[in-house]
Amino acid sequence: MPSEFNLILASGSPRRKELLSLLGLPFKVQAGQSDESVHTGEEPLDYVRRMASEKGKTCAQEGGLWVLSADTIVEQDGRVIGKPRSFSEAEEILKALRAKDHQVFTALNLCQNGISHRTHCQSLVTMRDYSDQEIETYIQSNSPMDKAGGYAIQDADFHPVRSLHGCWANVMGLPLCHLYKMMQQTELGPKPGIADRCQDYLGIQCPVFAEILNEA
Repeated sequence: MPSEFNLILASGSPRRKELLSLLGLPFKVQAGQSDESVHTGEEPLDYVRRMASEKGKTCAQEGGLWVLSADTIVEQDGRVIGKPRSFSEAEEILKALRAKDHQVFTALNLCQNGISHRTHCQSLVTMRDYSDQEIETYIQSNSPMDKAGGYAIQDADFHPVRSLHGCWANVMGLPLCHLYKMMQQTELGPKPGIADRCQDYLGIQCPVFAEILNEA
C-alpha cells in the first residue's frame, strides 16, 4: 500500500466511504465479517459500541496504520434493529417504524497498534406515515437490505423521515463532526471545514454541528 495511506476503513458501506472522503484523508477500504448477534440483556448503546470495536478487529491491521470501524443501529422501545435479513423482515421493520419515533446510534472506533479512540452519536428520528404500497415499492428496489432499520434517510423517492433531531450523517452511518473531533486527537490531520462540506454534500442546514464541534 502506498506510504501516503495511513487510514483503513473497516466497512464495505458505500455511504461511509462517500462520507469519509469529505475529511480529505487518503484511505483504503478493507471490510470484514462479524457476528452481529445481540447478547442477552445487552443495551443498544453497549451493543453498537461492541460491534464497532469487533468490526475493527476483523480488519488485517498493518503496523502504524489507523483502522476506522463503525456500527449503526436503530433502537425502538429497547429493541435493537439492524439490517433486515429478508424482504419480509424489511416490511415488518418499516411498518413498526411508520409514523413513530426511534433512535439511531452510531459508534465509532479508531485504532492504531492496539490503542483506541471511541465515540458515539445519537439522533432522534420521526418517520412519516407512508403507505403499505410505498413500503412494497421501496422493498422491491432492494434498497432496504443493507441499511440499519431498512431505510435510507436520503432516499428521494421513498423519503421516509418526517423529522430529525441530531446529526443527519449519523443516520447515514458516519457522524462526521464526531469523527472529525476524534481524529483531531491523532496525527491524522482531517481537513478543516468539515461542517460546511458535510452540509453541502447532503444539501441540508445542520443545527447541531456547532454544538458538536464546540464552535458555539
